Amino acid sequence: MLLSKIKIASAAIAIFAVTAVLAFTPDENASQQQTQWFTYTSGPIDEPASYSPAGSSAPSCPGATNICAIRAATFDNKPVITQDLEEEMQDALSTGDDLGPNVRLQN
Repeated sequence: MLLSKIKIASAAIAIFAVTAVLAFTPDENASQQQTQWFTYTSGPIDEPASYSPAGSSAPSCPGATNICAIRAATFDNKPVITQDLEEEMQDALSTGDDLGPNVRLQN
């Protein structure tokens, strides 16, 4: 009887723990969410706070030296910078080519 109650309590704790972890984990499916453009303002390019919302159209960005804007899923009015997006940013910066769908460069 006691062993049965311990098993039930353990199962309940496990379910609670998994639910709590999932509730506070960033969405892994950010690429399936609504996206928008964000203009780079200043700071590290991989920090969401370094960007401000720019709307649904890509901003005009002349040149090919620095990050101008990124297109990303939105969380709390900031971009969700995924590993794929970060790699696209690094590729654009290293090649000077912003032909990818989510990054625009400027001088």
